[in-house]
Amino acid sequence: MPDVLSQNEVDSLLKALASGELSAEEVKSEENVKVKPYDFTRPSKFSKEQIRTLEMVHENFARGVSNYLSARLRTFVDITKSSTDQITYNEFTRSIASPSFLIIFTAQELNGNVVIEINLKVIFSIIDRLMGGGGGLYQKFRPLTDIELSLMKNEV
Repeated sequence: MPDVLSQNEVDSLLKALASGELSAEEVKSEENVKVKPYDFTRPSKFSKEQIRTLEMVHENFARGVSNYLSARLRTFVDITKSSTDQITYNEFTRSIASPSFLIIFTAQELNGNVVIEINLKVIFSIIDRLMGGGGGLYQKFRPLTDIELSLMKNEV
C-alpha cells in the first residue's frame, strides 16, 4: 500500500467500511511494520559513516578500559583498537581459541548484550599483577582455575 492515497482510494475505503465489506480490523492489520528481520548468516554491510561511528565507540571504550586497568593494576596499560571488521556471528565463534576468556555483559543503552574475547596471555598477566607479581606474559595455555575465574569475574 503506498504511503499517500488518492481521493478516489479514500472514498472507496470509506464506502467499503460503511457498507460492511471491509472491517476496521482488516485495515489495521495492513499497517506497515517498521521492524524487519535480520539474517545473521548474511549480514548487511554497514555504511562508511556507521563504520566510522563504530570505530570512535571502540576507541573510546579502549581508552576507558586502559584508564581503568592502569588505575586498578597500578601500572601503565595501553589498549588500542587494531581494526574494525564486519563478520558473521558464526565466523566470530569459530575464530575464538579454546580455552578462551569471554565476557558477556548487558549494554542497557543499546538494549542488548556485548561479547568481548580477551586473550588468555593478557588474563594471566592481569591475574599475576593483581596477586603482586610483575605481570609478565604467561606462555602456557590452560583453562583458568576456579579461583582465577572468580578473581576475574570480580575485576570485570
